[in-house]
Order: sequence, then structure tokens, then C-alpha cells
Amino acid sequence: MQKNNLSILRRLGRYKFLLVLTWIYAYSIYLGAVEYLPNQISAPGIFTQAFIEPSEWLLIFAVIIFTTSLIPLRIDRPSSLFAIVIYLFVYLPALVLYAGRGGSIFNIHELFLLISMTIGFCIVAKIPRRMGKFRSKAEGCRAFDNNALIIFSSIISFLLMGYIFANNYQTMRFAGLDEIYLQRDLGRVDLNKTSGLLLGYSKTYLSYLFAPIIFSYGLWRNALRYKIFGFSIFLFCYAIAAERSIFIYPYVIYIISAFVKRGGVDVFPFLIKYLTTSSVIIILISIFYEWNYLLEIIGFLFFTRLIATPGQFVGDYYEYFSDKGYLFWSNFRGLDLLFSPPSHFQGDSLWPYLGWIVGRDLYGINSNLNASFWATDGIAAAGPIGLIFISIVLSIYLYFLDVSSSFWPRQFVIPLAFPLAFVITNGALLTTFVSYGGLALIFILLFFRKTSYIKNKIHLLVV
Repeated sequence: MQKNNLSILRRLGRYKFLLVLTWIYAYSIYLGAVEYLPNQISAPGIFTQAFIEPSEWLLIFAVIIFTTSLIPLRIDRPSSLFAIVIYLFVYLPALVLYAGRGGSIFNIHELFLLISMTIGFCIVAKIPRRMGKFRSKAEGCRAFDNNALIIFSSIISFLLMGYIFANNYQTMRFAGLDEIYLQRDLGRVDLNKTSGLLLGYSKTYLSYLFAPIIFSYGLWRNALRYKIFGFSIFLFCYAIAAERSIFIYPYVIYIISAFVKRGGVDVFPFLIKYLTTSSVIIILISIFYEWNYLLEIIGFLFFTRLIATPGQFVGDYYEYFSDKGYLFWSNFRGLDLLFSPPSHFQGDSLWPYLGWIVGRDLYGINSNLNASFWATDGIAAAGPIGLIFISIVLSIYLYFLDVSSSFWPRQFVIPLAFPLAFVITNGALLTTFVSYGGLALIFILLFFRKTSYIKNKIHLLVV
């Protein structure tokens, strides 16, 4: 009994510590939205100076008290990784930045979005874990090997690289920070043509599916050849269109793999380090960016692109589509046979590319404003109700991803899931399923599992 009481007190102490740091993280985002975002030159006109009333802060802090208690503190399955990424890079930034837009969050219009985001996060954080509980007795088992998966992935990767190189060799290069958008234009394909569609799928599947599989496999098996091959694929993909996220994927995958390998199921220490480090960096950027060029670069790459943009566009999409009309997923192929877009979008030359339409109409810029799955698949489709609906869709997908991943060691499957978890912070969920290999990953993990391993080592308990 005394031992149980000590355990409860320990968990309560950890929660309080995490809660305080989450409050500081949220406030650092607000400070950045006041001092840095409206004045930075890399994304002019997108961010306005934030202002939040004290009474609104009380509501924000109260909401954070609740949602912080839902954060998975054990990364024992891919769905936990997705929930943490969404909380840190979409939910909290969207909560703070939308509250700071100028209107009162106590108005029914603004409050409806806040409530739907909170419900959406609750669904993603809890439903996959409630639907199924997984237990493996073979974690770290070196006897488990599956050469078929790595051979298949390597062959497909070689074929895709050859096809991509044959079509892009004249434009491929390692672009610097000042040439990223130029290289991105050179690497863009015409998705309205069959050849362009095939080339686009080849790029995304290579970047977000096969490269992570090979690199994660090499880290798990400590196989140098697969580490080098996987890392080389990431570099190859970066040379196509200079996507910054592709460049950082191998480093994050390495960190997650090392964390899980050392028995790092408990993610609490990592969260503490991230929240502390990020808050300090954002505060330094907000105060000293004008006098330090390095802080200005970090401010754009880390704060603006990674944290502020996904949060800002949740509110932007809400304001835009609540005025122009919701799409009911008519911008997706197949579903456009069931639903017609609102009259405002009919005949638009940029239809169905929402990022380009929002960039043109809302900010007057010729740029693709990619947004998170909450914004594109949820709010643009059906407003706050659509956000809740797409969160349910994601939770169902995460359940099946957890099921397929339960047949493999954690050190392999959890790191390779990170690119998919990250891409939905800046892209549509339905596009991730089809174009980025989200559904293909489930089928691959199920197809290449070992029957004897499943029967002897894995127990699936449905509760």
C-alpha cells in the first residue's frame, strides 16, 4: 500500500513538472508571436502581432492542465509518437496563436474551434490505446530477422532512384539555404500528367517509406551498410527538391532509435529536455534575433517553419473556409464525384490545390501554404466538426498501424514511423495515406512478418 502511494506521488510530481514546462513552452510561443513572427522577413504578411487577455490566458492554462494529462509518457507504439508530435507542433501552437489573433476566444466562433481541437487531440491520444493493448515478450530479441523486407526495400529503392535520376539528373543538386525555393521549383512535377504523377509518387515513397525502413533497419540491426544506404537515400531525395524535412529525418530517426534501444519507453525525460530547450531557444530568438544572424536563421527554420506555421494555418484555414464555404472533401480525387466544391472555387485555375488558393486569396502571394491535416482534411472540409471527424479517422489508422507494428521490435518500427507523424503536421492526412506510403507501411509490415515469430513471441490483447 505504501509502495502504491509513493508511486502515485511520483507520477503526480512528474505531471506537475511537465505541466509547468508546458505552460512556459506555450508562453514562449506567445512571446515569439509578439516580438519575432510579425517582424521576421522570411514569411512576411503571414503573422500578425499577437495579444492575449489575462482572462484568455486563464482558459488556455486550464485547457493545458487537461491536455497535458493526456500526453502518452510511454512510446511503446507508433500511435504514442504521433500524439506527442501533434501536441507539440500543432495543438499547442494553434491554441496560442489563434487565441492571439485579436478576437476573443470566448466568442462562440473562436470557442468552437478551441473545443474541437481539444476533442481532436483527446481522440488521437487516447482512442488507439483504448482500442488495443500490445505486449511483446521478444523485445530486443536478436534471433528475429527478416531479410525479405530489407531485400525488397533495397531493390525497390534502387529502381525508384534510377527512375527519378533519369528524369531529374539535370536539376538535382544540394541547394543552400538561400536556394531552397528555387530548387523546389526545379524539382516540382506536374501531377495532372500520368508521368508527373508517377514521378511524384516515386519521390514520396522513396523519401517517406523506403528510406526510413532501410535506415531504421540498419540502426536496429547495427548494420553499417544499411545505415549508409538509408542515409544516402535521404541525401539523394534532398537533392531533388531541397525539402528541409527530408534532410533532418535521419538525425531524428537516429535519436529515436538510440532512445528506444536504451530501453527508453518512458518519454518523460525527453519531453522535459525538449520543452526546456525549445522554450529557451524561442525566448532568445524573440529578444535577440535582430542582433544575431544565427538566431534569425534558427528562428525561421525551427520556430517559424516547425512550430508557428502549422499552428497559424489552423486558424487561417478556419477563418478562410468558414467565410468561403466548406469543401466536404470535394478536393480529393474520387470524393469529388460525391461532393461539389462551393461556388467560390468552381472554375478556379488553382483548384484543388488548397495551399496555393489560400496563399493567393489570404496573403496575396504565389506560394503553396501547406497546412496540417487538421486544417486541410478537417477544417477546410467541414469546419470544427470536420476536425473531430478527421481525428477519428487518424485514430483508426493509428490502431491498425499499432497492430501491424506489434509484429516487429520497437526499435525498428517506432523510428521509421516518425516521417509519417511529422508530415501530417504540414500535409493532408488522406494524401499521407496514399501518396506518402501511410497505408503501404501497414501492408508491408503485415506482409513481411514472420508467422512463427507472431505465434511464439507476440500476444495481442483486445480490450
